[in-house]
Amino acid sequence: MERAEKPQSGLMRDSDDRYLPRWEVENKVLYQIDDDIGIREAATKDLNCAGTCLRTQNEFHTDQKVKLTIYLDDNTPVTIHGQIRWIKDSDHKHPQEKEVGISFFNTPETVQNLILQYAFELNEKKLANYWFKDWNGSAK
Repeated sequence: MERAEKPQSGLMRDSDDRYLPRWEVENKVLYQIDDDIGIREAATKDLNCAGTCLRTQNEFHTDQKVKLTIYLDDNTPVTIHGQIRWIKDSDHKHPQEKEVGISFFNTPETVQNLILQYAFELNEKKLANYWFKDWNGSAK
């Protein structure tokens, strides 16, 4: 499968050449690390059907598994299981924050569809342009 080219500008971020674009959104996230009983809060930096980047002051370790509840809006939480892929200092306004890259696994199709619907509603035209930018309307 070929990887998508980077978008020209706008809502979607594709800085590391992902097949699926990530939408820059700041959504509330409640998460639980591995089997820890504590639930913590963070915010997304970006999101797609395959993963997210969180902004948080809490500590993580690469390869940890997490259970996330991401609020697509106030009334639409989705629960997803993920694994920490990378951690870096945030370039955001709070220097004590970390950015944590998480890839999702075993995500139900219904949850993937909700995330896509959410992204589509955020900006229908930019999403369509991203996926169909090289399409000329004819089948080969």
